[in-house]
Amino acid sequence: MWFIISMVYMNTLAGTVPEILVYSKIYKDKPSCQAVYQKKPQPFIDEISQLKPNARRLSFSCVDRKLLMELKQNYQIKNL
Repeated sequence: MWFIISMVYMNTLAGTVPEILVYSKIYKDKPSCQAVYQKKPQPFIDEISQLKPNARRLSFSCVDRKLLMELKQNYQIKNL
């Protein structure tokens, strides 16, 4: 199980903790997960721009269930 996450930074200071947003769709493997945002990134960028208009920086990544659980222990995570 793979999930797309967005890491949203509200400022550009070093050491800033990102807000992590998890997309609800589940992918079977990492390549199929990555292909979604690599081939058409603009819909993802548009969605984050609407949700977080003051975001300074963002990135997308695919994580498996284990890593997602680890992130939940250390960061504030919101589901989309």
